[in-house]
Amino acid sequence: MTQHLYLVVEDRLSRYVGERLIREKLGNDLEITHLGLKGNGYLRSNIRSFLNMANYGLVILITDLDRSHSAEILVSEWLKGAPIHKNLLFRVAVREIEAWVIADRVGLANYLGTRAGSIPQNPEALPDPKSTLVEIAKKGRRDLRAEIVPNKGTKAKQGLGYNEALRPFIEDHWSIESAIQNSDSLRRAVLRLTEAKHRFTVEL
Repeated sequence: MTQHLYLVVEDRLSRYVGERLIREKLGNDLEITHLGLKGNGYLRSNIRSFLNMANYGLVILITDLDRSHSAEILVSEWLKGAPIHKNLLFRVAVREIEAWVIADRVGLANYLGTRAGSIPQNPEALPDPKSTLVEIAKKGRRDLRAEIVPNKGTKAKQGLGYNEALRPFIEDHWSIESAIQNSDSLRRAVLRLTEAKHRFTVEL
């Protein structure tokens, strides 16, 4: 039985994605300790603590690549020579967690009420996946558009209900199997989770 499972993320959308991945690949009844939700800088400044936690249980850390050149460079810069513990699953979404969401093109189109053809086929190549998702939502269902799209005249990148509007999609509709066909960083994250399941006896 897994004694401890820590999910370390930047924000609420990443938390919902992480929870869904855990439920799908590790089981439904795991007790998760949530850490982070304070942005990229908080995760980076506390990486040594997360490494230490890996001595006591599985730690799943998900962060965005953002403007870093590669996931390998980002991980190296954060760890500064410290070895990665085998129980730390350090996963980098290219370039943002929204790319993993967009990668299920048909599912997202159906949820937002738009055409799958309007959704990019290679979300990892997008410079700003969040803004792309917002633009897609502008052409979709009115109720979701009101939550996801920021009000005109504001400097916000997303609407006030952005995370909660996408939560039902991630929890109930997002097809991970479809998404991994369009996102290599997600495919590798799923592979690492599958490998972790083989190392831990999870009591369902």
